[in-house]
Amino acid sequence: MTSGDERRKSQRHREMLEIAYSFMSESPGVPSLFDETQTLDISRRGVKVHLTKPVALETLVQMAIRLPALRSPILMVGKVRWTEEDATGHRVGIKFIGHLPPKLEQAIDTLAS
Repeated sequence: MTSGDERRKSQRHREMLEIAYSFMSESPGVPSLFDETQTLDISRRGVKVHLTKPVALETLVQMAIRLPALRSPILMVGKVRWTEEDATGHRVGIKFIGHLPPKLEQAIDTLAS
């Protein structure tokens, strides 16, 4: 893995937000099971999370990100861009796919101020 600072195009905010996630199955009709973790940081381009199990690069991930100011989570889809093993599991970088919902953009902008 190269230095994250070299790749960053968006400011990252060290923010621990609750996130439910599920790896999207390639088999139709196979239900996706959700697990929970917290973000290690977040930006307009994606999130970094800590997982206990490894995940393959390019895996699609469904996410429900809980923001303190909102009742309902923000639903997003992302793709695993990098993974790095550490002493307690794996740090995983997930790039958002598609446009950010305005509520998520506003929440991230608020973190910057």
